[in-house]
Amino acid sequence: RRIALRALLALLLATASTGVASPLDRVGPGSKNARAEAGLNRMVEDPLGFRDSFAELSGAEQEVWAWMPAGTTEDKMKLISQPLNVSVAVELKLVGFEEGSLRWIKESQFEPYLEALKADVRTRTLDGLEMPIHTSFYFEVSKSSKRLAEAISKAVSDSVEAASATPEGEIVSIPHSVVDTLVRDEYTKSELSYTIYVLAPQKPRRDYAYHFEAPGVRSRCDSTVFVGAERYVWIDLTAGPVSYGPYMRGEGLVTDTTLPRAPAGDDSDSAVLEIVGVVQRACRHLLSPSLAHPYVRTDPRVHVAVLRITDLPTSSPAGPSGVPADLMKQELSAALGATHQELRVSVTQLSFGDCPLCTVAFSRARRSHSSQRALGSFHGHLDSTELHHWLRVFMGRILHENHLGPDTVPVVLFDLATEELLLFDRTEQAVSFEDMVVAVRTMAGEVPGGFVCDGKRVLLAPHELQRPLIAGILRTVWAVPPEHLAWGEAQGAPLPDYLWSTSLTPFGPFGGSSALSFAQRDAVSRNVIFAALNHTVFFTRELVKTALEVGAEDGGVLDQAGLRTFTQRWNVLVHKLRHATHAVSVHDFPGALYYAVSATHDLDAMQDVLKEAMRDLRTELECFSDPAFSLAGAAGAATALGALAAAAVAVYVLRAALNRA
Repeated sequence: RRIALRALLALLLATASTGVASPLDRVGPGSKNARAEAGLNRMVEDPLGFRDSFAELSGAEQEVWAWMPAGTTEDKMKLISQPLNVSVAVELKLVGFEEGSLRWIKESQFEPYLEALKADVRTRTLDGLEMPIHTSFYFEVSKSSKRLAEAISKAVSDSVEAASATPEGEIVSIPHSVVDTLVRDEYTKSELSYTIYVLAPQKPRRDYAYHFEAPGVRSRCDSTVFVGAERYVWIDLTAGPVSYGPYMRGEGLVTDTTLPRAPAGDDSDSAVLEIVGVVQRACRHLLSPSLAHPYVRTDPRVHVAVLRITDLPTSSPAGPSGVPADLMKQELSAALGATHQELRVSVTQLSFGDCPLCTVAFSRARRSHSSQRALGSFHGHLDSTELHHWLRVFMGRILHENHLGPDTVPVVLFDLATEELLLFDRTEQAVSFEDMVVAVRTMAGEVPGGFVCDGKRVLLAPHELQRPLIAGILRTVWAVPPEHLAWGEAQGAPLPDYLWSTSLTPFGPFGGSSALSFAQRDAVSRNVIFAALNHTVFFTRELVKTALEVGAEDGGVLDQAGLRTFTQRWNVLVHKLRHATHAVSVHDFPGALYYAVSATHDLDAMQDVLKEAMRDLRTELECFSDPAFSLAGAAGAATALGALAAAAVAVYVLRAALNRA
């Protein structure tokens, strides 16, 4: 069954991504021209696509791409104006829903609801900017073995019974590994799909929930879901009730009413709807998340420079401990295998006296607010927007004075030897912007933060540094958003949902680990590829628009040799875009990056051909003399003048467009 499922998913991805019905599939060599197609793939010796693979083809192989139908310029404009399509395959595995039990659900019950989720999802940033890439989801529903369901039920029951220290009436907190070990053993790695396990174990004697734990790490909040390093997630419908989210106000709160429960009796239809709702939330926040912003760093070498500014002399042994640069680099580099990027994390130690511009920016950002608890009591905080404004004004000089290049990604850390609580905007320890990260650390003890877990305030640790810095760097450099934020099409704004924020993640207050889940690792690779594709598609549209305005392929600008090169490069470019989107669909991120970057060579070649052909074009303004005016012929003259003026404007506009191009 699994082999058949893999074959089905492969067929779906092939037809969806390469596009049997897609306009991108109208070009590309057939089997007889396999060598010409294979010759474009130089990924083994040139993984980052720095070399022009078309230029390395033989003359005969290059000629193949000249005789493929490329259509008119209008056809090209129509083609490149349509979004690229990426497909995402999702396996939905039901555990504990066997026939004959009270929780019996048939796989076919999901079909009409999952069909609605297949619709194309637009790729957007958190500020609503749309990229020319759409995502389609394909689902396969199946049931896991009865043996796995029985093993999970027994493991949960044994763990709950062993928790004798938990008072009666309270929810028993058990380690996620009790279930995750069994799910991971059943999970088969797939290069094609993500897997969502929906668990419905037999209910033990007491209520229970899961906490994530690793050596030296434990999540700050119990949950019923788990997101790990492999491409699978699971949710236990029997566990709970749990609640976590914003404390006073805010959206995204997770409660028992926002989570599906294990069906009982004839309640299977409503359970199916609730499970599909969770699948949609996973697709939106984990499997195909938004980009935090459009400015993804695609450079082969990324230098993150932590400017650690203290209120003590740099030689003083007192004050806060250092910055865990090596640990940060280790966690972040684990996500860069597919992008082939080399990460460098450096730390520059400064005092306020060493960086007077930093002192000015810090002073301008200081604010105070009254306490909600004690009348007449005031607390300080930093205005992140104000601080960012002044640091951006001064950053060129700051980097130059510290011998850092303009391409450096600065992380400005104010590391203060004070026990005063000082946060950004009253709540944040680090804030990410498109061009830098700002952070603050003090020696204050743990304090109640702005989030709640099972009715208790989640404690904020102002001295903790590694998690907020890693989260800020992910968001600034690779536009990875926190799991709880995704663009909502209906709302026209980011939509918060904290359901997935308790496992492996450096984001948010509920997780305790700085390690990355598969969602963040895939987002790094996907965002770099999408940024490269967005660049290529945007400038290709501009190029074709110019060619359309000047009639480049209509015999007026390009000669026969130029037209042949233009056609060859167009066919190769579209071929590479098609292969890039297909590679993303099957999680071949290195291959997708290669084709996305390699396509820029063909775009550059098309630009050079058109620029060379248009070198002799000149702008001319033709003025027309007004005809003699007579009262008797006023009506006819007015009509003639209107036509002449319109013609003059048309000629001017057209020739001005030629000159600009």
